Amino acid sequence: MPDTILRIPDELLSAISAEAVELGLSTNSLMIKVLSERYSLPFDSAGNRTPNKYFQKGELHQIITKLIADSNAPLSTGDIAGLVIQEKNLHDSPDLPSIRRSISNILSGMHATGLIKKAGTTGRNNLWTNT
Repeated sequence: MPDTILRIPDELLSAISAEAVELGLSTNSLMIKVLSERYSLPFDSAGNRTPNKYFQKGELHQIITKLIADSNAPLSTGDIAGLVIQEKNLHDSPDLPSIRRSISNILSGMHATGLIKKAGTTGRNNLWTNT
């Protein structure tokens, strides 16, 4: 699917911002949540809709948070995915691409909400650390 730039009218953006404030979310978090629900994506900004046959509700988000908190150095997206796969023993899962995508999306959501920060890049992977 080619990249698409979504143009949101100012009136709609104002309504989204007002709703986000009322719900106690950032505008980005609310938009991720709405788009996730609208298009049935396998994630949300809090990590609550990951592949359900492998993780309990919110478990993947908790694992990622702990991995980043326990690390003495920034971790790449690939490092985090590898550690999650190792911890849950999912090496042979046919759903690895979906799991990796969910991890990447959760990291993006955590970054958008200020829970983690980007500490640089290594090739195609972002490096993540606590804020």
